[in-house]
Amino acid sequence: RWKKMLPYLKKSGSTIIAIDGPAQGLSSGKEFTVPKYAEFIDIAAKKHQPHYIIGHSMGGQTSLYYQYKYQNPSVQKMVILGAPSDFTIILKNFTSLLSLNNRVRKALEIKYSNYLDQHLDQFTSKEFVSKIDTKGFLAHDIEDTVVLFGEGEKIAESWKNVQFIQTKGLGHKLHDDDLYRKIYEFLFETE
Repeated sequence: RWKKMLPYLKKSGSTIIAIDGPAQGLSSGKEFTVPKYAEFIDIAAKKHQPHYIIGHSMGGQTSLYYQYKYQNPSVQKMVILGAPSDFTIILKNFTSLLSLNNRVRKALEIKYSNYLDQHLDQFTSKEFVSKIDTKGFLAHDIEDTVVLFGEGEKIAESWKNVQFIQTKGLGHKLHDDDLYRKIYEFLFETE
């Protein structure tokens, strides 16, 4: 995921720390949830005190949830790429991908509502960003078929201190040298 962006980040001289979410990449576990992933970020953040957080897709939503929940004052800027806003969209895409029936979908909705201790309609990135002051860089491709562009627009509308970049033709991966240069400028060049 990050291999193509790393040369841009490395030239800043910053220490770069990447983590796998629970049950992702090389991490152990069988269940992946945004709150559990945010706990992983918190452990790394307490140890390393990052000034910047970068997240893509679910990692982007988790990064926003992390800052919303933990309000880490050392985090000065966040870069969020192709992230969903509404958890209900994620659940719908997941159940559709696996061709799960309505009974299973309803059971998952109940499970996650109980786990999150709130209705799924309230668990949204647009809600998270409305409660944070962290400066943001948000990029979303208008042709993203994994997380639709409207999700990025919802986040941008609620984030009071964000630079919203709309791309075309990059899809969900958002691999692009020009975009990486803009991210570098946002993070490391003085204003």
